[in-house]
Amino acid sequence: MIDPPSEPPVGKRPVHGRVTVDASLPMADVFGFFHLPKPQHDAATLGDWMTQALARDSATGDGIDWHGAHFRIDALHEGRIARVGIVLARRSS
Repeated sequence: MIDPPSEPPVGKRPVHGRVTVDASLPMADVFGFFHLPKPQHDAATLGDWMTQALARDSATGDGIDWHGAHFRIDALHEGRIARVGIVLARRSS
């Protein structure tokens, strides 16, 4: 029998890599899930936050760097941000 590799305790696991999420997700949930400080915006969703932060018409490929994470517009739908790619750098221990 082979023992599985030891894993860090829940909540201590380093999150890194790239994921694409729906821009309509609540902003607080996204930042909480990735353990990122929440921006001081009154935006309800991730897409709303990006729209406010960019402060101009959005285009696919536009991005925002935030505390070691890069948020990139992956898709628009009828001029609104629909999908966001999030790239998280590996955190050092």
